[in-house]
Amino acid sequence: MITPATETLIQAGIAFETARFDPALDAAAAADAIGLPPAAICKTLACVSMPRVVLAVLPGPARLDLEKLKALTGEARTAMIAAAAMGRMTGMRPGAVTPIPAPGGRRFEVYLDRAVMAHGTIGIGAGAAGIELLLAPRDLLAVTDGAVADLVAGS
Repeated sequence: MITPATETLIQAGIAFETARFDPALDAAAAADAIGLPPAAICKTLACVSMPRVVLAVLPGPARLDLEKLKALTGEARTAMIAAAAMGRMTGMRPGAVTPIPAPGGRRFEVYLDRAVMAHGTIGIGAGAAGIELLLAPRDLLAVTDGAVADLVAGS
């Protein structure tokens, strides 16, 4: 399936594969279906850090430490975006947030947790429910113009 995120990867010449899974699966079952360890299946959390939107990419089982993100953005008014506001603020649906911008589309500030970089291949949402993009974390970092940071709670 072609999504705006896959179009961006194709245009950038980045190698990737797609994997489909039942979006009703929990994270561990989805990882098993895709064939990657749960820590290599990443989630993208959308936050508002007044006045901008910031995306945090974490290993699936991890929890975001919002205080660490606040320190990175330099903005004390940083919070998770509520599901009801997701579409209005990001143009994406809850559960289908991807850090990969659409070709010519809006780019967000992206931070990847350093643990994401430890894997040869990671899975990241394609911008559509039940579709995961499998690619090297360094390629995700490059295509998003992201930064690596310590974002996980308790690390």
